[in-house]
Amino acid sequence: MKVQKGDFVEINFVGRVKENKQIFDLTDEKIAKENNLYDSKVKYNPLIICLGEKHVVPGLDEGLIDKEVGKKYTIEIKPELGFGKKDPKLFQLVSSNKFKEQNLKPIPGMQVSVDNMAGIIKSVSGGRILIDFNHPLAGKEIEYEVTILRKIENDDEKLRGFLRLMLNKDVGVEIKDGKAHIDIEVPGEFAKLLEDKIKALIPGIKQLSFKLTNKK
Repeated sequence: MKVQKGDFVEINFVGRVKENKQIFDLTDEKIAKENNLYDSKVKYNPLIICLGEKHVVPGLDEGLIDKEVGKKYTIEIKPELGFGKKDPKLFQLVSSNKFKEQNLKPIPGMQVSVDNMAGIIKSVSGGRILIDFNHPLAGKEIEYEVTILRKIENDDEKLRGFLRLMLNKDVGVEIKDGKAHIDIEVPGEFAKLLEDKIKALIPGIKQLSFKLTNKK
């Protein structure tokens, strides 16, 4: 069975930097432990995505279309379809005073947060610090070893998988006769956006409601 755009699929994958095979993302706990990457705070589970929605990097999203369920593939991805090319505008000089305020001694290679932007210090010269605010994998070719475990047919499972991606946590869901109730409080504007997207991706869901916000 081949999968197409709009299909919900469950995948297992290992993402590596192509040049040195360094793992940057994975879904398998066993592989994480074997490579000394295990983090007890991380939930290692297969990922449910909707193809064509860029729930993963564009190159992987496109690369999975027309692939067969149950087979393992290695998909190589250029920077422009991965984490992007290096943007020179995201190399910025920052005053060392920013770090003195936080009692930090800047050194090359240090990961920092400046004005809510994450970056890596590239050089330190006098009172000026050069910081790269590009994604750490920008400009790198990557590859995914990925298996499509199955195509998801059940609307309940589709909805749970989608919400896990959007909210980064498991949410209680109940579906009956095309009506879905989601056990989470969300702001009205976001609820409307979420409802429209869910109805578009899962046509079997005709109505949607959320947990009521408790008003004081």
